[in-house]
Amino acid sequence: MRNTICRAAVVCCCLLFLFCMPVAADTGAVAGDLDGNGRVTLRDALVVLKAAAKMETMEADRQAAADVNGDGSADAKDALLLFKKATGNLYFLPGEKIEASGQIYIAGDSIASLHDPDPTYQRQLVGWGVVLGDLFDASVNVHNEARSGTSARSYLGTTNYPAFIHQLAPGDYFLISFGHNDEKVSDPSRYTDPKGDSDTPESYKWYLKKYYIEPAVRAGAYPVLLSSVVRCTFDAEGTLTVQSHAAYAAAMAELAEECRAEGLQVGYIDLQKLTGDYYRTVGQTEAESLHAFDAKELDTTHYCEKGARLAARMITEEMQRQGYDICKFLKPAD
Repeated sequence: MRNTICRAAVVCCCLLFLFCMPVAADTGAVAGDLDGNGRVTLRDALVVLKAAAKMETMEADRQAAADVNGDGSADAKDALLLFKKATGNLYFLPGEKIEASGQIYIAGDSIASLHDPDPTYQRQLVGWGVVLGDLFDASVNVHNEARSGTSARSYLGTTNYPAFIHQLAPGDYFLISFGHNDEKVSDPSRYTDPKGDSDTPESYKWYLKKYYIEPAVRAGAYPVLLSSVVRCTFDAEGTLTVQSHAAYAAAMAELAEECRAEGLQVGYIDLQKLTGDYYRTVGQTEAESLHAFDAKELDTTHYCEKGARLAARMITEEMQRQGYDICKFLKPAD
């Protein structure tokens, strides 16, 4: 509530100089275009702000058009969204359909990244980002920019991040998956605090929102947060152990809800729950068959090809369940 009030105050200050300017009365065909000029401008935000402040009245049809977040009223929250749209900080308003461009970008760690073959491994490491494209037809290009060993923080210092973050375009899907390395308290270059909120610098939520979600929504891309997969660790009774990075999955779920409450179109796939539920169902032996194996022992973190393909399938099935437009390019299931 406090954040909403503060943001509304910012809008009031930015639009105060416009209060005495006349505003056209025609509602345009473009979402949020209340003055009928074919695009969303500061004047449209002004219309809603004046109505929210009881300075002017709006007809019922215009109130419906002004309610861009769909909460049943035209208020300061709608004015803020229109302000962001008018100033280039938001490409799609809530409810606007994001037509998939066919481009998928992946930012993440070694669970998704490409790995060099290692002749000492009995089962090679394979990231799910490497095989994700196999599930889509030729209309889709998967740009796997995941980088091994990175966290939401340290990834920003790689060459991968600047190589694509400014290339995101309307309709691109942007899959974001970190958490395994963010928990490394002993490494300040990678550690992020899972308990800090999105306004707390250097927290997990802050990095995700500021450097991944916000650039994507400005560009018109669709950011999708994916929580980290579980590690294949079982106790003596064959029960999957508590995951040390579980707090990061919880933080990511909270951030997705926060963003949606602000009117941002942000997806969330709880890959930690999906993989955890699967491991509990199939048991330890089958779960271990999904992981890489070197000359001596099981890699309890990284997948082999079988595991990578299962994770990729889980992701696309959840995309289908949530109705993502990119799923129109999926190949028929085997």
